[in-house]
Amino acid sequence: MEVSRNTYSQAQKLLESELGIDNLKLKKPMGYTAQFSDLEQARRIDPEHFYPAFQYLIDRLPGSIDLVPLGTELHFCQRGRQPAYAKKGLPVINSKHVHCNKIVFEDNRIASLIHDSDLLIQHDDVLVNGTGRGTLGRAAPYLVKEPAIPDNHVTILRSSTLDPAYLSFYLNSQAGQLQVEMHQRGSSGQLELYPFDIRKFLVWGAPESLQKEIRKLYDQAVESERQSRKLIAQAKLRVEQLIEQAAQGSGEKP
Repeated sequence: MEVSRNTYSQAQKLLESELGIDNLKLKKPMGYTAQFSDLEQARRIDPEHFYPAFQYLIDRLPGSIDLVPLGTELHFCQRGRQPAYAKKGLPVINSKHVHCNKIVFEDNRIASLIHDSDLLIQHDDVLVNGTGRGTLGRAAPYLVKEPAIPDNHVTILRSSTLDPAYLSFYLNSQAGQLQVEMHQRGSSGQLELYPFDIRKFLVWGAPESLQKEIRKLYDQAVESERQSRKLIAQAKLRVEQLIEQAAQGSGEKP
């Protein structure tokens, strides 16, 4: 597991190094202002939206980094719906299953098939948590062959130009998370990140070579984790066998 975590971290550091934000220290201003025209354009008045941290980051990016609206790189960006839970169907992915750069398949409920095939989670999608403090804005690539159903707190992102692993790492980087804070809506008890705001995120369409390198590291991390789980399962089985053999040898029931 440690090898896997280190590889995930290596991929994140590679991206942030290329962006030039790996050693960036954000200074929290004592106060800040916004133009009335900015309020009109954003149609928002909450001060968090105009917090200048992301602009501070943009101003310090290398000149070669060109950011574009994420919406221009997507051909699908939509939240799931409330699933119709059933005994048979497909696994449901909700907020607790979407970790940073990783989908966790544990305790998934099952829901009946939906008619809108676009709303099925597909291989190469990126999933984003759209609700909750602490989990809001977490992103992970979905690289499983079998489809799944998103609940109404998970947004599906689909792009033909950005590798899903690369986009996930970008959204989980400082550049992505500062925009989560900027575009989130609602009160502290119920924060939301809506698809129409996710489309406004500014992203870097990194060179294909960098996207492939990050994908390679991601695949290595996943494989390391798979091998670790396999070894743990084998070790557990072996311990159970030894206990059973010891119990049989002593004439006791295991």
